[in-house]
Amino acid sequence: MLYLLAAIAAAAAPDYARETRWAQEVAPQVVVGDVVWLALPDRPRVLALYTNAVLSLRARLAWAHDWVSDPTLAAVFQTLPGAGFIVNGATPAKNSALASAGTELRLANGVTLIAKFDGEFAPHSSTYAGTGAVRYTW
Repeated sequence: MLYLLAAIAAAAAPDYARETRWAQEVAPQVVVGDVVWLALPDRPRVLALYTNAVLSLRARLAWAHDWVSDPTLAAVFQTLPGAGFIVNGATPAKNSALASAGTELRLANGVTLIAKFDGEFAPHSSTYAGTGAVRYTW
């Protein structure tokens, strides 16, 4: 078991030599942006590319509780006597987790890339949706 943990730790360790070779190959070919080397304490320097792009990250978590125990609705038309009916619905989950996460990348040329995920998770049901968009502003 200890050998397995050591092998996993070695595989997950960063390969600074490979990263330095990659940075030296990429740096001369960078068309947009300036090459910036960041020096971190107790680590080799790393390559960073500076552009005029802005990345926004958003996330929300919530808990929803529903008190509905009988999803039956009796409807009556007041102008039509005797024309009432009953609608039976599905019982919603009592407790559910609501999650939303999104990102927006605004590039310097007026292009914005947007991605969003929304989900509702309950013990017996889950609903989720994703949205992606490309926006151009001039």
